[in-house]
Amino acid sequence: THVRYNSVMGNSELANDLTNLRAITSVSTLAINQTIQISDEIRDILSSSFLRRGSVGVINGKLGTGATSVLFSILSTPSKNGNWIALIGVNNLGFASAQNHGVSLKRLLSITCEYEKASEIASLVLEGFDIVVVCAKFDARIARKLSERARRYKTVLIILENNKLRSSQWPIASDFSLQTKESNWEINGVAPISKRTLVIQADANKRNSPKVRSVVGL
Repeated sequence: THVRYNSVMGNSELANDLTNLRAITSVSTLAINQTIQISDEIRDILSSSFLRRGSVGVINGKLGTGATSVLFSILSTPSKNGNWIALIGVNNLGFASAQNHGVSLKRLLSITCEYEKASEIASLVLEGFDIVVVCAKFDARIARKLSERARRYKTVLIILENNKLRSSQWPIASDFSLQTKESNWEINGVAPISKRTLVIQADANKRNSPKVRSVVGL
């Protein structure tokens, strides 16, 4: 589902729409299970077989290095397992690419909006979804507020940083961080493109953990 939010819409109107959505999406977020399963490829990168509810992750990478592919790979298994996902401010999303990576579009809500509004909308959406992905302008106060709401509602919050927007960088500690470094295509004589390999720098255990470089095919 795709929704476009603009400044003409009032906060009350948006809140009413989100209240209606939460009535539909809140079932899985009430599950006793405090973790969300992920694909084998993402397990290898994070050295974990799941995303912990209430955690915060950051994905970053220059254009063309595969950051969006990593995001879709994270979302694929949760969406197929029935988890509800919201993307806020990810305004150039390729739905065909998401589907090709295995994301179930039936479990995906995309809200396009101005970056200045994205954090405000994300704060409202966190209550009703299992995973919320946001690209927005942040400061430390807003970041702490979103982190606290993610923990309160047991929602996985994923920050997709925009390298063209310095203020989109997450200013406080996160539970995991993935930065795509390189993207290489392998070509054979039969198909135009046979395989894509990404080089990813992973920091999977808070601020002080050692960074690990992973090479994966996505």
